[in-house]
Amino acid sequence: MSAGILPKDSNFIAAIGGVSSLTDSPSSIRAFQYDPTTRGMLVHIAGEVAPTTVSHAKTTVTTSGTRVQLASNACKSIVIKALSTNLGKIFVGSVTVSSANGFQLSAGDTVALDISNSNVIYIDAETNGEGISFLTIN
Repeated sequence: MSAGILPKDSNFIAAIGGVSSLTDSPSSIRAFQYDPTTRGMLVHIAGEVAPTTVSHAKTTVTTSGTRVQLASNACKSIVIKALSTNLGKIFVGSVTVSSANGFQLSAGDTVALDISNSNVIYIDAETNGEGISFLTIN
C-alpha cells in the first residue's frame, strides 16, 4: 500500500481515516474502526504526548491588596486551589488583578487553565496571609 492510501474493506469499500495536520504525514493515516461494544467509532490520535511532569507549589499574599506573581514554571496547564484555611476570597488574574477585577475563589475552590508558564498568573487576597496551592502539568 502506498503512503496516504487506505485499503478497502472485505466488501471493497474504502476505509475512512485521517491524520493530524500538525504532526502527521500521509504515511501515518490510520483507519477509523467500529467499536461493537459502544457502537461508536474508534479514532487513533497520533502526535499528542501525555503530560510527564507535575510540579506543585504554594503562594500566599502577605498584605491584602498587593498582588503576587506565581513562580515561573514552564507548563501546559495549571490547577489553582484556594487554601482550605482561607477566610476571605482569593482573586486570580493577570498583572492587573485586584479584588475589583479578579476571578474569585472561595476557600477550597479550584480553577484549571491551559497556559505556557505559571508566571503569567497573579493572585491577590481579601485577607492578609492567605493564598493558594497549585499544580503545573507539563
